[in-house]
Amino acid sequence: MLRVENPYRGKRVLSIDIETYSETDLKSCGLYEYVDDPSFEVLIFCYAVDDRTVKTIDLAQGDEIPSQVLHALMDPDYIKSAQNAAFELYCLSKHIGKQLPVNQWIDTMIIAAYLGYPLSLDQLGKAINGHGDQKDAKGKNLIKYFSMPCKPTKINGGRTRNFPHHDPGKWLEYKLYCRQDVTTERAAREFMVSRYGIDWEDMSNWWIDLKINRRGAMINRRYVEGVIEFYDHFKLRVMQRQKQITQLANPNSVPQLLEWFRDRGIELPNLQAATIESHRNHFQAKGLVLEDEVLQNRQFLSKSSISKYERMLHYTTNNPRRRARGLFQYYGSHTGRWAGRGIQLQNLPRMHYSMEELKELVYLVQHQDFDFLEMIVDSVPETISALTRTAIVAPKGKLLYVSDLNSIEARVSAWIAGVEWRLNVFKTTGKIYESSASMMFNVPVEEITKDSPLRQQGKVAELALGYGGGAGAMAQMDFGGKVRPDLSDDAKRAYAEKNKLDPDDPIDWASLEDLMIEDNYDRLKRLWREASPEIPTMWRTLENAAIRAYKKRVRVDIVKGIYFEIRRGTLFIGLPSGRELAYPEVYLKTKLVKPKGNQKFQPFERDVIYFKTLVAGHWRTEQTYGGKLFENIVQAVARDILMDAISYIETTDCPFQVVGHVHDEVITEAREGADLEELNNILRRPVKWADDDLVLDAAGFISPFYMKD
Repeated sequence: MLRVENPYRGKRVLSIDIETYSETDLKSCGLYEYVDDPSFEVLIFCYAVDDRTVKTIDLAQGDEIPSQVLHALMDPDYIKSAQNAAFELYCLSKHIGKQLPVNQWIDTMIIAAYLGYPLSLDQLGKAINGHGDQKDAKGKNLIKYFSMPCKPTKINGGRTRNFPHHDPGKWLEYKLYCRQDVTTERAAREFMVSRYGIDWEDMSNWWIDLKINRRGAMINRRYVEGVIEFYDHFKLRVMQRQKQITQLANPNSVPQLLEWFRDRGIELPNLQAATIESHRNHFQAKGLVLEDEVLQNRQFLSKSSISKYERMLHYTTNNPRRRARGLFQYYGSHTGRWAGRGIQLQNLPRMHYSMEELKELVYLVQHQDFDFLEMIVDSVPETISALTRTAIVAPKGKLLYVSDLNSIEARVSAWIAGVEWRLNVFKTTGKIYESSASMMFNVPVEEITKDSPLRQQGKVAELALGYGGGAGAMAQMDFGGKVRPDLSDDAKRAYAEKNKLDPDDPIDWASLEDLMIEDNYDRLKRLWREASPEIPTMWRTLENAAIRAYKKRVRVDIVKGIYFEIRRGTLFIGLPSGRELAYPEVYLKTKLVKPKGNQKFQPFERDVIYFKTLVAGHWRTEQTYGGKLFENIVQAVARDILMDAISYIETTDCPFQVVGHVHDEVITEAREGADLEELNNILRRPVKWADDDLVLDAAGFISPFYMKD
């Protein structure tokens, strides 16, 4: 069951919403830079105690927060509640000049995310079917008018900011808007808590997340500024070269550039990335050097390879310690994993350099020796983009200690499904790609080397097939087409003959390669599933459990503490850690399943699970199935393992401090001389809620800057 503790027991609840002003842009610079701007101030403070009337404190016009409310903000007998509470916490701490106790706060947004609801208050109000009024759409205009600098004009007398006296009517609306947010947040919270409760342990993990977000990661601003300065000069040179080749007034103009190619007898449908890439390959094969250079220049000019560098500057504008803060959104995904904010550490470019190569490249950029850099790399922009990670550094006297959980999803999958040979691999060599290939192709594992084609096939199968994927998933994982079949003309003829494809039949021979590739992927899928039949069985078990829980309205227990239960229209999946995954407004619908391609079976009806979730910004219905449920559970368990390690690091006297985490990797700072193996062992620690079959492993590196090992 949900690990619920009643936060209201013996306590009062102070619901809060505020409106603020700052000359720093919140969206582009983040919360901490926004608040640390000298111009920052709290304009309106609205609050309500328990279910009492909402009160408004007009700070912008001289009101002060009552002493009893200031006392309540520090009093552990009052639980403070807000939507996106990190904002209120930091803003009010700045306003009153002392750090408010984090462990006295709850966040409606985190409660909503835990229960599968949207994070924004507006969407949350809509999702809970009128329980809590929806946010006023006019609020955005009011925020823009009073909470952001305005452009000086003749009409407004050249002012750069709007004060309440400039439009008393709008100011009254703004105060009412703030009051309404308190009402909406309180109603939404009461709706969720009264129906489902609060996982207090998970809320305490959010307090740890706030601490890490407030600490931030150090940025080498000098390095970043040098990159941006060089990039601007390089971009100007590329534009001049593009003009020289094309003789166009604006070679960035798509119509003008397409016309330039037409004049040379080349018809391009568009200048999208895929089109450019395919035509560049063609131009290179044909020796069309100028045409290839024009497309290469277009690629460079049409995208910004330094957007993350620019964001690094924005996120360290007002912070003398040069730390980028607020980089993680707790419960940013349905499984409880974090989402990136600001620099987006979870979405940094790939790196293909050794440690020694990185040190040399970083040195050249650090010392602005871009002339030499151009001499030793194929593409300066691509190299600069790949070096983004290295702008994250350790402070003086410290180093970055980074550790990554090895093959964590494969380990958790084997543990949940009970695949003995996989569990034995993780207890011994840990070489899952080689072992998987050995099982698939019945070849001794010793014969499968790192460069073996069989290992590559085992790797692609492992990455693509664990959650019910097929040919499409394998194609996405098959980087470079390394596991595709022989597509020579002889191989195509042999394939056609084997499958009795008559050349006189109206066959689309141009698509024959696609058929051969799909057949090859299907063969690998079959071999992989035959090697680990327990995993497909687990997909079916999970799906059947969800259906039974819905139809019978009973709790269905599976393995390792995993269970399915319907409560108040929401499907809950209990996890081994005690946390739950939630699927709101769940229901079943019978669908007719028809055979695909040449599969010979009769159409049949099956129950399909549907639930509500946020898709592309809209609250809508999605379906799920056994493989997807397994994926959700595995990733949620992997997240709980990482959270357990982060919690240990942050709540013990170990020498490490967490400054970031990416997927299954934790980034920490520690004094020079700290033992990396101590950090690895923290991640390897057996978790208290798992048995001995779940064997964890971790490896990492020490560096003055962040990299991908």
